[in-house]
Amino acid sequence: MAAFLATICLVTAAPALAQEAAWSGRLRCEPVPGTTQGVLNTPFRLTVSGTTARYERDVLTASGQTSGNVEQGRGTVSADGMVRLEGGASGRGFSYTSQYQGRLTGTAATLEGWQDWNSRDSQSRRPCTVTLQRN
Repeated sequence: MAAFLATICLVTAAPALAQEAAWSGRLRCEPVPGTTQGVLNTPFRLTVSGTTARYERDVLTASGQTSGNVEQGRGTVSADGMVRLEGGASGRGFSYTSQYQGRLTGTAATLEGWQDWNSRDSQSRRPCTVTLQRN
C-alpha cells in the first residue's frame, strides 16, 4: 500500500503535459534579405499528441499575402516539456528548412529557432521566435 501511495505522489508531482493539446500563437522572424519586405509576424499552430508535436502555418508572399503554401513540421516532446521541431516549406523560386525549440510549460511557451532559406539567387538564415498559448 505504501508503494502504491508513493507512486501516486510521484505521478502527481511530475510536470503535467496533456497527452493531447493544441497551442496557438505567433511566429516572428527577421526579414530575408532580397526576399521579404519586413519582419514576419504570422499565426502559428502546434498540436501535441503524446510525445509527438506537429505544427503548421501559412507561408506569406513578400508583400504579406497568403501564398497558398504551408510550412509544416514535426518533432518530439520530452517528459519535461522540451520540444524540438523541424520542418520547412517550398514554392515557386524558394525553399527553406526550419528548426524551433523550447519548453512547453503550463499554458504558455516560447520557442527559439531559425529558417534556412534558399532562393534563386541566395541563401540566408533568419532567426525566429514562436510565442504560444495553450488552447
